[in-house]
Amino acid sequence: NVDTGAAVAVVPVWEDDSSARSFAVFYLPPNGGIWVLRPPGLSSYVEAVANGTSTNEEAVALRNDSFRKAVAHAEAFIYGT
Repeated sequence: NVDTGAAVAVVPVWEDDSSARSFAVFYLPPNGGIWVLRPPGLSSYVEAVANGTSTNEEAVALRNDSFRKAVAHAEAFIYGT
C-alpha cells in the first residue's frame, strides 16, 4: 500500500525435506516488523513426485491449489472479507 507503507506477501516456504512445501502469508506493517498471517485450513502441500507416488500434473495442481488458498487468505486480510 503506497499510502501507508504496508505490504502483504505470499512466499513459498521450502523445507529441508523436499516433499514438504508450503506458502506463507506475511504482513509487513508500516511501522516495521513482520507478522505471519496463519491461513484457515492447510496451505501446505506434499510434493508427491519426490517420492514417486504422483504425476507431475498432480503435483502442479496441488501446488497451485495451495498457492491460490494463500493468496485468497492475503486478499481477505487486505479487503477485510
